[in-house]
Amino acid sequence: MKVFLIDYAGFKTSRHWKTWLGENHTLVTDMYFNPVYAEWADVIYVEWCETPAIEVSRLKGHYEDVYDHEGVRGERNKQYSGDFDWSGKPIFIRAIDIDVYYGHFRSVQWENITGLIYIAKHIWSLMEKHNFPASLKTYHVPLSIKLDEWTWREHNSEGRDIAWVNHHWSAKGMPIMLQALETLIRKSGDKRWKLHIVENGKSTEWWLFDYLQHIAKEMGIEENIVIYPSVPSVNEFLEDKDYAVSSSHKEAFSLFTAEALAKGIKTLTHNWWGATDIWPKEIVWTTVDEFFLKMCTGVYDSVEFRKIAALHSHDKEIEQLRQVTGL
Repeated sequence: MKVFLIDYAGFKTSRHWKTWLGENHTLVTDMYFNPVYAEWADVIYVEWCETPAIEVSRLKGHYEDVYDHEGVRGERNKQYSGDFDWSGKPIFIRAIDIDVYYGHFRSVQWENITGLIYIAKHIWSLMEKHNFPASLKTYHVPLSIKLDEWTWREHNSEGRDIAWVNHHWSAKGMPIMLQALETLIRKSGDKRWKLHIVENGKSTEWWLFDYLQHIAKEMGIEENIVIYPSVPSVNEFLEDKDYAVSSSHKEAFSLFTAEALAKGIKTLTHNWWGATDIWPKEIVWTTVDEFFLKMCTGVYDSVEFRKIAALHSHDKEIEQLRQVTGL
């Protein structure tokens, strides 16, 4: 089959699906909608319900000077103008999270779409009251990780190094994370605890970072925080860490939670909306006091952590997407 996959460069959420499609079908990808590829494809799959999803739902249109970088019509990088028609092809759109919060799905012509896929139940609850046509099929297909990309070993509770990895912006909850760290240090009486923050880029919310620097100093935990702008390999970075934590206010899965668990590391995720639909309650923390208790009590079982991660292995996601799309 000829498949046109639309997703952001990097394919963070569709990476495993993209790899499988490339190995088993003729695949063309782009981060934008391209009518040349849409007209060429047998199946169109759109990751994120944003502008490309709106555009693909039109089914036809007039376009000027469209590049065919892949050469699906023959010559690579040639441009085409005219009327394009991709109607009659199966079209699937998978909504992730922030795209749904912004409400882009309301502008999609859903009567022209074969299937709507969502990655979490709470994300679907933001959409389900919309007046979707009866013909539209909906599917729940969560994200996943590839287990063999994350080297497992026995970890234990003796160490005091905590990992936090995320794009750093206000939705990722660093203020409450610092409150939780201070509570952990104070209540445990152990000043060896260190929070290792991998920012993976920062937002332009400079007020937030000024506040974090200020509040860490006020709480006396400056020396317990280590910041990395980025790391070459998250897998290697986690190798000598003893704990991992997410403090997010908003997620639809939390890939980092799954990745750290896959390495056998005790991992706690904040109680963002939908967290307990995806993760066991024993690894979800709501208050800073609960964070302290769950960090310092309970069984530290690296084998069990790997089993939790395995519930979200990439082969399960691929199989579900295959069933949905018929590919």
